[in-house]
Amino acid sequence: MNIRLLVFAISGFSNSGKTTLITSIVKELCKRGIEVITIKSTQEDARPTEGTDTSKHLEAGAKISVLLGPSSTMTAFDRRLDLSEISSHFEADFILIEGLKSSQIPKVWVDNNEPVNLKEIAPGTVAIVSRNPDSIESGLMNGIEIVHSSNINRMIEIIEEFAIDIDSLKL
Repeated sequence: MNIRLLVFAISGFSNSGKTTLITSIVKELCKRGIEVITIKSTQEDARPTEGTDTSKHLEAGAKISVLLGPSSTMTAFDRRLDLSEISSHFEADFILIEGLKSSQIPKVWVDNNEPVNLKEIAPGTVAIVSRNPDSIESGLMNGIEIVHSSNINRMIEIIEEFAIDIDSLKL
């Protein structure tokens, strides 16, 4: 088991490009031999589709229901787990979270290609990711670094610098 599991978030409003960004980051981290767990935070309850066998298992009282496919495994729990519980079930180097914008987890804020409004940027933001080349002319906004979305290497440097040990989280 890894001694340290680091956590970092990719946050922003809907349709800002978070999923595209996180998949690019995960691909690069995996190329470097770094193991990554991703978590997608959503406003919808994550439950197996009603009527499926896995949903029937949970409805019957199973704490965990696992769906084994030919080349994949999906796990459903009967309740929401906190991050430390999730990390106790899996081994990796990083947990990258898509969402959780209101948490204190260090994060990059993905803008939605509009002028950045500092009042909308979530707590814990250590950098702003922009797809708009005009917004990165200065490279800083009120002391927060602005990184173009194509600069995956810089984003990985930011993640490595600011990610925190999951055990230090107070959620």
